[in-house]
Amino acid sequence: MLRTKERQDTGSGARRRGPNPEYTRARLLHAVAYLCSEIESDSIVIEDVLRAAGLSRGTLYTHFESLDHAMAAVSDRLVENLGTFLSEFYRDVEDPVRRLAILSQGGLILASTSPLWSRTLAAWGRIYPAINGYFDPGLALIRKEIARGQALGIFQFDDIRAIMDVQAAMAIQAARILQTITTRKRCYIEQSTIANLRAFGAPNARATEAVRWASSDLRARASKSPRWRELSRCESLTDTAGLYPVDGNKDRIRRADQRKATT
Repeated sequence: MLRTKERQDTGSGARRRGPNPEYTRARLLHAVAYLCSEIESDSIVIEDVLRAAGLSRGTLYTHFESLDHAMAAVSDRLVENLGTFLSEFYRDVEDPVRRLAILSQGGLILASTSPLWSRTLAAWGRIYPAINGYFDPGLALIRKEIARGQALGIFQFDDIRAIMDVQAAMAIQAARILQTITTRKRCYIEQSTIANLRAFGAPNARATEAVRWASSDLRARASKSPRWRELSRCESLTDTAGLYPVDGNKDRIRRADQRKATT
């Protein structure tokens, strides 16, 4: 259950406020993210989300078309928050190859250490076909850098949609692999990012240099920022005060694991 401050009294005889739609949506996002950090995303059902959020049945459909759309909104917010932080932290970096190396590796480094990130990214392959090719707005920063690199003659391609599909597919597969390997994760992340930049048409030497620079700098500077540490937590999804996950209902989590084991 999530503890909230949705209802407040302003004095004797004060009326209770009705549900705030933005606040309720934030509770749903927070509940989905919390569950993704605890169990595999394909084990989550709507009842789990409503119970974790402390909301009544049917509330989810007021704010999202489906559970998949809610999960897509979580992944969008995660990527958007990461992109915003890295763009601000590296605002002095103008080279689009280095900027893409930073963005791509940043997500994979978080996926290698945070269950929320790894499970959310890995779920993309199931979520996006199910919701008819929904394009994640959180990828807008990546798309912008790819287009800028093409305009500068660094990247060579004809259809940016195809390039974005490659970007998404490689991120999905990398997140899945990072859930299974226990050694040489840094090497895997670097090689995946080099392959990604090469797919955009970047020369091998330039892609390799950018990735090695970004890998070193992310670990030396960005990952030591308090904001970086917040990115892997459910609280980073919303600015709504009063939403906190509890250690909570282990029976619910156990039942979800049992459902997965029997399917």
